[in-house]
Amino acid sequence: MSCHYVLKEYEDFANDYSQTEQKFAFNVASKKLIKYGCINFKLFNFLNKLDQYVDKKEEEKLLKNIQKKYSIHGKVVLGAGANGILQNLINIFVTEKSDNIVTPFYTFMQASYAVNVKQAQTRFAKMNKNFSINFENILKSVDKQTKMIFLCNPNNPTNLYENVNDIVLLAQKVQCPIVVSEASIAFSQDRTLLDLKNLPKNIIVLRSFSKEFGLSGLRLGFAVMSDNYYQMYKAKTPTHVVSLISIKIANMVFWSRTIEKNIKTVIKERSYLTSEFEKIGLNVLISKSNAIMLTTQFDSNFLKRLREKNISFVNIKGENGGWFIRFAVKTHKENKRLIKILKEVQNENFFGDKF
Repeated sequence: MSCHYVLKEYEDFANDYSQTEQKFAFNVASKKLIKYGCINFKLFNFLNKLDQYVDKKEEEKLLKNIQKKYSIHGKVVLGAGANGILQNLINIFVTEKSDNIVTPFYTFMQASYAVNVKQAQTRFAKMNKNFSINFENILKSVDKQTKMIFLCNPNNPTNLYENVNDIVLLAQKVQCPIVVSEASIAFSQDRTLLDLKNLPKNIIVLRSFSKEFGLSGLRLGFAVMSDNYYQMYKAKTPTHVVSLISIKIANMVFWSRTIEKNIKTVIKERSYLTSEFEKIGLNVLISKSNAIMLTTQFDSNFLKRLREKNISFVNIKGENGGWFIRFAVKTHKENKRLIKILKEVQNENFFGDKF
């Protein structure tokens, strides 16, 4: 009987947020596109409070803003980015070396890194041929030692959106918590788990201020969870992990119309890039996020050539060898330059080495 998941070799913790010679960053388009006009002298007047650990009024204001905007039915916690909350959840639920988590083969790797640190196991469930999540394989990979299922929706790095009903159905079949990062879901314009009034109690939803808000540098995120998980989280995680300035800025821009304009701009540029990729013969997954993954596979020479031309990307190792590439959607000027460089590399015969 074939196994429904893959075990990868141990991987050291890697920084997915800063560019290095070996690993290129997830560049978020909203960093470049979004501009707020409301961050002004009011923020500087706030600096005289920096001798305090926390401003309860500002924190409560942000929590109320989140509750109101997303019509949340559940408890909300703030954290040092969605990833900071994810790391805390791994520490809470994965306690023994014999424990495991289950996640799709192509996914955001920070959960796996955190599990590796605890010397536990990550089971990467095999996916469908079209790169969508195979929920049957996820379910079959779960056993008594599975302490968490981790998903992204839209998935990262494939950028494909999964029907929330499939996630709910999975939650009804397992006892362990299902942590779902919806960091980029605003760019999908599809239904989210937060739209559900009766969210299964074993689902925890992560959201970030890095994507649609364009505030990656604040390291601010939040999670929605049941009261049981909320009490557990509060009892087992440190306090004062979010800075006063982060909360203040988030409140200042929370209802800005700029956010919706940014989302529309990203969607427009995403459509442009998809069309241009296809014109030059690349296989493209139809993205519902703020990035695009190519399913044409390339060799290391192609990746090296892109780096030499200062093109930023994420390279993703395929299950059967070769590399896929994930590009972030940026400004139109930057996107045009990317297409121009790809055409140049194509003419150098480095383009599209298949495996």
